[in-house]
Amino acid sequence: MRTLKTKNRMLSLFQDDRIIAVIDTETTGINSNKDRIVQFSGKKYRIRDQKMEQIAEMDIYIKAPFPMPEAAMRVNGITDEFLADKPSEEDVVAEICAFMEGSILVGYNVDFDIRMISALCDRTHTPLQCSGKMDVLEVARDLVEKKEVQNHKLETISKYFGIDEGITFHSSIDDVEATARLLLLFYTMYCEQDMHGEGKTKLFIEYTYFWKGYRKEQAGVYVQTNLGKVYFSTYKKEWCSSQLDLTQIDLDALETDILVRLGITYDELSKMTEKKYYLLEKNA
Repeated sequence: MRTLKTKNRMLSLFQDDRIIAVIDTETTGINSNKDRIVQFSGKKYRIRDQKMEQIAEMDIYIKAPFPMPEAAMRVNGITDEFLADKPSEEDVVAEICAFMEGSILVGYNVDFDIRMISALCDRTHTPLQCSGKMDVLEVARDLVEKKEVQNHKLETISKYFGIDEGITFHSSIDDVEATARLLLLFYTMYCEQDMHGEGKTKLFIEYTYFWKGYRKEQAGVYVQTNLGKVYFSTYKKEWCSSQLDLTQIDLDALETDILVRLGITYDELSKMTEKKYYLLEKNA
């Protein structure tokens, strides 16, 4: 596992009675200032006993105020003819916002969907009140190393884990289903990591220092431990070592010890520079 941050956010998501809305949009393009949502889909769940109980579903098409760009049509298969009799965004925005209200928004690259929805709300002067967000793409990057897959797109990761049965990708309702399947799978994987972590080796810190390295991926916080040297690469945002097999090391405990020892957050660790590190030491 690369970091504690993503794992802890995922584990906290699965608390009883939390309401989450897994959402996805198909759009005319990627510019939230000028492009429009042409399909909004969502499945709302209540968390109970570490399971996801579906309590609502929405799948709605929206007519854009201009023709569908050919590039977008090639991706999502949505045509002007299909959208001709669909409602306008003004007609459906209140229903969409009511569906998401009070929920934690979950999606795959969810920041894009939130930007598009926020732009819709701004244009129509409609308030949107949600209670947080969770990006399943971020979790996929945390759990699946780059060398294991061609990319981290939803379709690629879904097929990698074999949960793509019955899914037509780039249909937003099917993308929602794929995202929900991955969400539950990734939660289970994090829980299994916790169980397996009980037998992993705990390292004891002797001293730390910052080294810029000979290559950019070598820059980071270096930790001399009782068993050898490890370092947190500020470029790769992950723990590395040429001396130890990190699959056998309790990296959760090590990372926590480092954050406490240096008095910093994970975000500060990931953005550490030589200057910042020595200022920390100077002020210690």
